[in-house]
Amino acid sequence: MQDWQDYITGFFAGKAGDLWVWFDSLSRQEWLIVMAACCAFGFLFLKSGGHRGPC
Repeated sequence: MQDWQDYITGFFAGKAGDLWVWFDSLSRQEWLIVMAACCAFGFLFLKSGGHRGPC
């Protein structure tokens, strides 16, 4: 069981490191595009979460 947990932990730690390298390699214009996309996604996510009840 410990081997499986070590594998999962190592897998996600490696993916987080790869993601950080990708973010670190972005130019200023690419950062703006990524930030705009994240903001748009967040806005849509929060807007759709408001319809929870019948009222």
